[in-house]
Amino acid sequence: MNKKFIITLIISIAICLSIGALGGLSVKADNFVWYNSLNRSPLNPPNIVFLYIMKIIGLVQKIVLYIF
Repeated sequence: MNKKFIITLIISIAICLSIGALGGLSVKADNFVWYNSLNRSPLNPPNIVFLYIMKIIGLVQKIVLYIF
């Protein structure tokens, strides 16, 4: 891997993370009260599993964004 590839990849990931952070700042915590009151399926994974899976998917999306 050359230096230009690594720098461009880091910049691509930083841009995507910055956009996601701005979206997260626009959401208030009390908007999710309704979600916790839902009757969930027993097959629903715990929230912590969902968190890590979404982070992995997001990272893969950022790498694909750079490649294409």
